[in-house]
Amino acid sequence: AESPDHTFRNVMTYQREFLDDAGTEDCYGRTMWACGYTVSSGLPENVRIVAQKIFDAAVIWA
Repeated sequence: AESPDHTFRNVMTYQREFLDDAGTEDCYGRTMWACGYTVSSGLPENVRIVAQKIFDAAVIWA
């Protein structure tokens, strides 16, 4: 899940509350990889646009 500061978290309850204080580097890496893959895929344009926006907002943490 994406936090308001554009970092990513691993664990959320069914009540949509985060259980971890901050996401791990692994979580960040997997998310960025998935966004990059999605942007370069043949998926519908609206999906690729969202992935690009998430990637662009989070790349400052790289």
